[in-house]
Amino acid sequence: MGSLGGGNHFIELCLDTENNVWLMLHSGSRHIGNKLAQCHINTAKELAKLADMKLPDLDLAYFVTGTPEFAAYWRDLQWAHKIMLDLIEM
Repeated sequence: MGSLGGGNHFIELCLDTENNVWLMLHSGSRHIGNKLAQCHINTAKELAKLADMKLPDLDLAYFVTGTPEFAAYWRDLQWAHKIMLDLIEM
């Protein structure tokens, strides 16, 4: 449906394989999520500059699977996900 302001805040209508309609909303991360995201976003941007990637926008920088930077990103993502699940369970 669109953006809710800045960053990765969004609202989206989703259709699953059984034709159920879902509304997905993301309105922000806890502080640690934001810090992790900014760290990895900045790393991806720096790598894109070093590799002289021809991106229409530096915000489209990404990690390549199998690289140490991707592994670090994936590790932090899994850690943050576990923390979120632990908080929900509490």
